[in-house]
Amino acid sequence: MKTTATQPSPHALPTASNSTHAFTTDHVLYSKLRPNLNKVVCPDEPGICTTEYELQAGDFIKSAPPYRRIRQCEVQRLANNLIDVGWPGFRRAKEIYVIDPYFNPAVAKFGEVLGTFLTRLERNKSQLKRLEVHTRLPQEYCANTQKGNWQHWANSHLPSNWKLKIVHWQPLNTGGRMHARYILTDFGGLDYNWGTDADPQEYTQVSLLDDAFWEHLYQRFWLL
Repeated sequence: MKTTATQPSPHALPTASNSTHAFTTDHVLYSKLRPNLNKVVCPDEPGICTTEYELQAGDFIKSAPPYRRIRQCEVQRLANNLIDVGWPGFRRAKEIYVIDPYFNPAVAKFGEVLGTFLTRLERNKSQLKRLEVHTRLPQEYCANTQKGNWQHWANSHLPSNWKLKIVHWQPLNTGGRMHARYILTDFGGLDYNWGTDADPQEYTQVSLLDDAFWEHLYQRFWLL
């Protein structure tokens, strides 16, 4: 959806009038014209819109938004495709957790996606405070090998002054095999049915997590 917005001067903040609203990237614009269409915009930069749009604070996107959301889709497993499907939330997140039991930094198809992800966040001037990758403990675990693989990946992909925490999970004797793949943020998350790694020959279903299950995962992986 295109907004009837004018771009502000680079030297001044947007100034609203009686018939316009000034907005920033922390706002969500919700169209009041024919509200049954449930149109919403998450702006990439500050601007001015007409009163046709209702401004809501950033928390609006985290609670119970009154607009229609696409809850599930299928995408080709290309790095940017896997990121684009959740980008409106990812680029505003303060915390991001990649949960993939098969993630291996020594395998290019995994490192490519995470590297592309971090590059886009850095270019977007992300305010990310916490970044973690959760994966299954390899059967033949060697701490020095794992450290070397991650260090080699970080030297090529991790932005300077960024910190990445790696968490290895080992299943209990009572079961609970780690299998599903998610990308979680501090206000929601996505389920990647066939993985977070790149494979141009394959597609994956991506589903938006409901609030209750997102909270469950936060507790399960000790993210609170």
